[in-house]
Amino acid sequence: MQFLKSKPAEEFLLGIKLTLPLILSTLPFGFTYGALALDQKLTWLQAQSFSVVLYAGSSQMVALKMASVGSTAFAIILQVFLLNIRHLLYSASVAWRVVALHWPQKIFLAYFLTDEAYVATLQHWPKKNSDFPWVFLGAGLFLWFDWQVSTFLGIAFRSYYQGGISFDFLFVIFLVATTAKGLKQIPNLLAVLGAAFAFFFFHGFTPSGAQVFVFSSFSLFTGYCGLKFFPFQPPTQIVPKKTS
Repeated sequence: MQFLKSKPAEEFLLGIKLTLPLILSTLPFGFTYGALALDQKLTWLQAQSFSVVLYAGSSQMVALKMASVGSTAFAIILQVFLLNIRHLLYSASVAWRVVALHWPQKIFLAYFLTDEAYVATLQHWPKKNSDFPWVFLGAGLFLWFDWQVSTFLGIAFRSYYQGGISFDFLFVIFLVATTAKGLKQIPNLLAVLGAAFAFFFFHGFTPSGAQVFVFSSFSLFTGYCGLKFFPFQPPTQIVPKKTS
């Protein structure tokens, strides 16, 4: 009980509290991945281990789909790298906060650096670079546990229910749901249109194993061009009126 009143424990629990609202968005993704993995002929152990080793959300589903159409290992690794390249920016922005930590600690923390953990805890990193980021660890561990449990539930459901539900279709729905709000920004919209353009014009003569890589690369290119000409606009802040 004394440990729970210590500063590290309080910060760790704060990290969990900050990520609690995010469970509703991560559970469907993990569940869908678990079911989709069994549809792609992975075993229980392989599907769950994939979540533990890669732990990259939608990238796991992309890797599964690419593997199912015969993509090479190099193409899959490169595609996953491109999809997660934003994590280089995440890590660079917090690197100075952990400069005094040992390398094993840095590697351990880097494993839990996801979009949700980064956003939820960005304002709660230690001001001194010699302090351990317990808030981030609490958030990262909790989200990791949530992803493993949701993966397991998806695997279990698909193992015992072999009905006609198309989890490929659910995967597309979840991707659209998570990106729809961002389409208000012109660069994001151009990225989606670029992928659609590449699909319609290059689908017929692009090898099936390279389609995801080619289409997403074209999407990244058009999105980058859009970012050059139409920079992201920060959200408008509503300033409350002063009452006299």
